[in-house]
Amino acid sequence: MYWDGDSKSVSVETAGYYILSRTLLEGRNSVGSILPVIRWIAQQRNSQGGFISTQDTVVALQALAHYSSLLSTTPIDIGLVIESDELVKGFKVDSENKLVTQSAQIPVLPAVVDLQAVGDGCALVQFSLRYNVQRVSGGEFFDMNINVARLGSSTCNTPKIDICMRYKVPDQMTNMVVVSIKMPSGYVPDEWKLYELRSNTEVQLKRHELDGNQVNLYFNELTNEQKCFTVFIKSETEVEEIKPASIKLYDYYQPGIIYRKINPRILCHSR
Repeated sequence: MYWDGDSKSVSVETAGYYILSRTLLEGRNSVGSILPVIRWIAQQRNSQGGFISTQDTVVALQALAHYSSLLSTTPIDIGLVIESDELVKGFKVDSENKLVTQSAQIPVLPAVVDLQAVGDGCALVQFSLRYNVQRVSGGEFFDMNINVARLGSSTCNTPKIDICMRYKVPDQMTNMVVVSIKMPSGYVPDEWKLYELRSNTEVQLKRHELDGNQVNLYFNELTNEQKCFTVFIKSETEVEEIKPASIKLYDYYQPGIIYRKINPRILCHSR
């Protein structure tokens, strides 16, 4: 049981408020009937234990915590054994470590995993699978065009990334949006140019932040009218065979509304 909307973040938040409302109004009488919602919302958790955005994570965790408080007050005491190819792992969940996440990596994929649990109490076992794809399709809500060029005629001059983006829905605007630009190996953003970009009233860049090897650009909103700007980057370390990086555009409050695009290669061999 769940609420299917345009945004997975909104659906999770709605389910969380539903759980909170039922448990607050009906107490333990609601435990059985809202279990399908509990199961669905638990399946939306990411590998770090959160959900999609900060807001829906807060509501969902509050709902799950309130639901768990209505379950049996019997002390939890669970033993779990996981068996797979080249893996035998045992877990113990009790009152001392019940708030601590325990994990193990499955060494061989694909695989069949057997679980055996004994004891008393309620616990959640979650499997998370991560993988990369070479190409990604366009987004349903955003358009984004990217062009990489260099200033001047030399192939080793400063690279620049020209970005144009818009919200596809006519006569509407988004919440705050974020453009996340992952740097190619050996390159860093020209932060002075980013401060200059923030002073451009047409672009309306709210702020920027550096996060490891990527830079995040925050805009208050995006409309159907195309917004174009340029980000300058510079070489910090010479790297051979530079691979393409990625650029991601998403709604800050509804990260499920997302557009990813591979940034073309930035090639420069100075020797």
